[in-house]
Amino acid sequence: MLSQVKIQPDTINFSKLQNAATANELMVKLYMGAVKSAKLQHQTYGE
Repeated sequence: MLSQVKIQPDTINFSKLQNAATANELMVKLYMGAVKSAKLQHQTYGE
């Protein structure tokens, strides 16, 4: 039982870290996409 208790938190933390990394990647992609579209809009309105 003790060994299981020690192992479980590590697995949970690892999966959480993986999910966090994936979420960060998605956020960066969304942010970059928003910045690109915003720049395109500014260019169009500027002209």
